[in-house]
Amino acid sequence: MKKILFLVGLVVYGFCCSAKDAITYSMANGRFGDCALAYMKSWILAQNNNMDFYYVPFDQSHLFSLHSLEQQWSDEVILAYEKSENIKNENQINIQEKESILYISNFFMYMPSLSKNSLSHSYKFNDYGNTNMNDLCEYALVNKEFSDAMKKRFRPADESLKIDLPQDRVSVALHIRRPSGPDKRLISDQLFDNSQTLIKTERPRGDYQDLWNTDKFPPLQYYIDQLKFLSTLLDNLPLYVYIFTDFYDPLALKEVFEKESGGLDICFDCREKDNSWTKNVAEDIWAMSQFECLIRSCSHFSAISQLLGSHRCIVRPGSWYWSNNKLVVDKVFVIKRDFLNKKVEYFIHSDKESDQKQYIPLL
Repeated sequence: MKKILFLVGLVVYGFCCSAKDAITYSMANGRFGDCALAYMKSWILAQNNNMDFYYVPFDQSHLFSLHSLEQQWSDEVILAYEKSENIKNENQINIQEKESILYISNFFMYMPSLSKNSLSHSYKFNDYGNTNMNDLCEYALVNKEFSDAMKKRFRPADESLKIDLPQDRVSVALHIRRPSGPDKRLISDQLFDNSQTLIKTERPRGDYQDLWNTDKFPPLQYYIDQLKFLSTLLDNLPLYVYIFTDFYDPLALKEVFEKESGGLDICFDCREKDNSWTKNVAEDIWAMSQFECLIRSCSHFSAISQLLGSHRCIVRPGSWYWSNNKLVVDKVFVIKRDFLNKKVEYFIHSDKESDQKQYIPLL
């Protein structure tokens, strides 16, 4: 009996000492997009440092291919390592350490921006110092390995999910984040005439969602303006616009857009029932990735669809300011793929100016 225990001990000791460094992540109390960001950051660090990677399931992640593709975390994993370390930034990873280490990152772990040459980074319109989902979208434009890996992992596990899009119109996915679940209400006016000169004011006060997550909750006016801009960019071709949202009543939003988009050749559509922020996650992410164009906020949810897709054109907020109770998006970040000439152009656009375009080869 003692001999058996001794041999088991040697096996366990050898397993511990021979293990390569690894990384996993702890989950933030966030939605699907927040958890996906924690996952992607850790995946990149594992690739960059030649470490093993352990996938921790999160809410609704089982609906995607990553659930079966990745090496999954279990409580026994930690026994394979001599110690574990919670890391707050990328610099805490020490691959020269003699001990085998399991690193544990999280949503808030600081990782320097991956899109250092991007236009949005140089304009400093976003929190560009720490890798976020917008960073990853731009990183995917120049890193084929990362782009292909995420497209493979975030495919729906249910391969029967399909979407039929009209062939006689340019298809546009419009993702509108509204307060839902634990979110607080918004303070910004949703519709206003921003063709007039609006004076910048101090940010309103109060506990409102669009004060703290401004780029995730632009007003409806932003989406109406970007539909007009996109229509012009596409030489006024007929558009098919599907409204994706966590709002409980998409039909109410559809009515607003039909009323405010007069003069444009647009056919609007949306889910007419059974809509919720906890439902249709895989369906909506996958469906949005199949459209030709994407107009979105800086929501992580819609950014995942940008990663998965090969959209002809993508528009998201670039910069904004407050004018009393009006949240004004004055510049937008635009990505436009030119499949014919095999290049991607990206630029900042506003009503007053269109900044010089930058180009990268199309992957």
